[in-house]
Amino acid sequence: MYKINQIFSELFSANEFFESNHVRMRPYKIGVDKISTLFNQDDWNMIFSNSDRSTLDRWSMLDDRIVLSCFNKDTHLLFGFIMIFQPRNGDNDVWFHGGGWLHNRKTSLLVYEGLYKILEFLIEKRFNVHVSCLKDNVNADLLQKRFGFVEFAADDKVSFKRLDRGRFEKSRIPNRVEKCFEKTCY
Repeated sequence: MYKINQIFSELFSANEFFESNHVRMRPYKIGVDKISTLFNQDDWNMIFSNSDRSTLDRWSMLDDRIVLSCFNKDTHLLFGFIMIFQPRNGDNDVWFHGGGWLHNRKTSLLVYEGLYKILEFLIEKRFNVHVSCLKDNVNADLLQKRFGFVEFAADDKVSFKRLDRGRFEKSRIPNRVEKCFEKTCY
């Protein structure tokens, strides 16, 4: 069993959900969550270029990754997903991917809070976290940099980044997000 799957299996055997203050995550359920149908095709292509909408269902069944559905903890509204993939040759390396289809201030806050919680968990478990995004996906690139991801490679279309733990730990994201929720600034 891949380390990533083992860790999340243990986590979800003890708890039904993985939670932050405002976000609840659980394993993706095929036929229930139907995440890919909630994206418009252009947004889906920005996340997974050259893949059809059934890709997420197939990927969720593989043992080298975990796919999580993300919900607003208060309203129970499904707003996005996170996929964490572990390459065969990478004992402590994982690749992180995800997306959401609701584009408003509150959802942005939920995305930031949920991602921060997952990244914090992966760091605690001693994973080296990597991401990639299409170079023309300006929103994903900016979000990755805000969390402390630093580019280590690129080609004509894709930027590859790794999480710099020092930058991540210095990030003010949790404080900013919580202040916005306290002020109900969404």
